[in-house]
Amino acid sequence: MPQPHNTLLREHKAREQLRALLTLNNVFSLHVLEEPYLSLNKHLIAANLRLRKSKQSSNISL
Repeated sequence: MPQPHNTLLREHKAREQLRALLTLNNVFSLHVLEEPYLSLNKHLIAANLRLRKSKQSSNISL
């Protein structure tokens, strides 16, 4: 049975959000491994900056 358009749209948005969260998690984990002495807040800021730079350079929509 076909799903209504709204349901498909919600599922698509949920997949995009999950992909963005997984990407942020990967970048955050990599930064923690590279610089383990930094605080949690500094890791989050650095991961966010890294994602913004990569998004700007590749024009990826997260």
